[in-house]
Amino acid sequence: MPRPPAQSRIGWIPKLLLVVLAPLLFLSALELSLRLGDYGRDPHFFIPDDSPGAPADAFRSNPRFTESVFPASFGLKAVNLRLTRTKPTGTKRVFLLGGSAAMGVPEAGFGLAPQLEAALSTMLPGEPIEVHNLGITAINSHVVLPILREVLAFEPDLLVIYLGNNEVVGPYGPGSAITAATPPLPLIRASQRLRATRTGQLLESLIGQVKGAAASDQRSWRGMEMFAREEVPADDPRLATVYANFTANLHDMLELAAAAEVPVVVSTVAVNLSDCAPFVSRPAPDGLDADTHFHRGRERLAAGDTAAATTHFRTALQYDALRFRADDRINQIIRDTTAAAPGAYLADSATALGLGGRRHFFEHVHLTFTGNHAITRELATVAAPLLAPHATIGRFPSIADLAAAIGFTPVGHLSQWQVMNDLVTRPPFTGQSTYAEDRTFARAEINRLNHLLTPDALSRASGTIEAARLADPGSAFLAFHAAKLAVQLGDRARALRLLDAHDAIVPANAESRVLRAFLLAETGAPRAAVDLFLAVIEAEPYYPQTYPLLASLWSALGDFDTGRTAFATWVEAMPNNRGVRLAYAQLLDAAGDRSAAVTQWQAVLAIVPDDERALQPLLQYHLAAERYDDAVDLMLAAHAYNPRNFTNNDRLVQVYQSRGDTTATLRYMRDLMASGPVSTELRRDYERLSAAANAASSR
Repeated sequence: MPRPPAQSRIGWIPKLLLVVLAPLLFLSALELSLRLGDYGRDPHFFIPDDSPGAPADAFRSNPRFTESVFPASFGLKAVNLRLTRTKPTGTKRVFLLGGSAAMGVPEAGFGLAPQLEAALSTMLPGEPIEVHNLGITAINSHVVLPILREVLAFEPDLLVIYLGNNEVVGPYGPGSAITAATPPLPLIRASQRLRATRTGQLLESLIGQVKGAAASDQRSWRGMEMFAREEVPADDPRLATVYANFTANLHDMLELAAAAEVPVVVSTVAVNLSDCAPFVSRPAPDGLDADTHFHRGRERLAAGDTAAATTHFRTALQYDALRFRADDRINQIIRDTTAAAPGAYLADSATALGLGGRRHFFEHVHLTFTGNHAITRELATVAAPLLAPHATIGRFPSIADLAAAIGFTPVGHLSQWQVMNDLVTRPPFTGQSTYAEDRTFARAEINRLNHLLTPDALSRASGTIEAARLADPGSAFLAFHAAKLAVQLGDRARALRLLDAHDAIVPANAESRVLRAFLLAETGAPRAAVDLFLAVIEAEPYYPQTYPLLASLWSALGDFDTGRTAFATWVEAMPNNRGVRLAYAQLLDAAGDRSAAVTQWQAVLAIVPDDERALQPLLQYHLAAERYDDAVDLMLAAHAYNPRNFTNNDRLVQVYQSRGDTTATLRYMRDLMASGPVSTELRRDYERLSAAANAASSR
């Protein structure tokens, strides 16, 4: 039998190579072309810092890092920092990783990282110590793991992990408002690798365009309100996947650190049990719902039975169907995984803070200065001997010492409460049974701090902050904090000098550039201010404070045509961005075009019906034209969306009182009292009106 031709014997080899290599070559060429064309974003947490004056080997936190898991329009960013790949000689480097509680919300400058740095510097005198804050709002272990991989290239002496609140509601969790499913871990990691490539980013963009997702990706970050319907009850089978994924991610973090011979302090997660009612109450196996357990816990605590109270509070936590707090299972995973890992050490913050309470927490998980101090004690006690095994460890600093070291004064305390008060007047907090009580407490704190801040007190605060800044000249936060207070005190020249100091420490970001633009406008350079505002929008279009300030400046300059053109373009590009629309309405109203402003306010209310910034001027517009029914319809729509909007409920009470509708008046009075803070006069009016209505009905 004749042998087949040589070509037919070997022809399958080049065919196989063609089938395998051709797609790889195409994808490689595409990836290279996209990178050369500067398409997409750098996926790394640390990126080279090419800012003017930056050292040659400097890196910075990537402002676009979170875009792999959140829409860019959310504006969620890491703390703005700069560091060199090689640490300074003799310096001990510590990196703190986690979510918003680790980051220090509501103000990172008063959170765990600066407190830990100050505490360790006191306990280990003579040891230069850096603590870098890598926490980011809303992220979880799926996102922290790749950050940790990068950190190991920056010569860490110690890693600190404070993580666990967002495992259910964060990226790839079943309670997330962003991801639609809870994929298996291998699929999550494959997706992360794909999104890290420019080809993957192009593919994601094309799929989004096909699905028509472009507009939804322009929505603004609304915090926990966005997750208010994402219930995950205690018996949800998806929780098993959450716990398994968290275990695997934490294990891999500790394994990577051990391989690099970097010790890790892993903290359990403290949550507020005694002063945070369930967000969505679901029944426990004993037939009582979570909220009943919460209130029974309070009763037992008041009676001095802490053990029974703790049982009730933990049951309430477990059967809260909005899982924004790390539960007992998460903390047990932390304990078990840490115990089994070489080079890992446990700081049991959850046990140290116990039931939590208002002293330690603003709300469910975010820590007051006192709460951060308590957790810093746990972290520092474990960390100090790891950083300096043969040193004599000094005392842990008092809360007053730490406050002085990091510039915490009533000015910062008030700012924290104002930020938190804005956050917790929205769903899901409005659904808590203690909502009115919580708002009354917050309002009392804000009033107390406002009362403290006399002109003399502001001057003293400025001195405290300046002393802390001079003691720690490398603190970008203290330079910026001092600049803001200088603005408040009317010293604009000093504020500009402090901004220069800030921008020499870290790259100028939207926050510092917008403050600089504001100061330029205030000091007689409005055109330069406009140019800087526009440059900020070009670089960071989702930074919200830029737009109203620019609208005000254009209005003051009478440059309405330029403003109209620019805002029309921005609204078209970001149709669901309420901040841009509100600033546009501000400009239009100042220009005398009230009907065009109304269109923008209506668009805002179509997204969030009780947004007071649009609701209040639109109500004024209807009332001025005597369109009373239209105004009431807007109030009722706002009430349907958020029945515990205090301002709107107060309006509805006045409306129905004026109409003589006792039934409706009583209804909205009840809602007003549930919205807090409640005055004695309101309760007295309700009781008097209710008694009169009951007497009338019994006749």
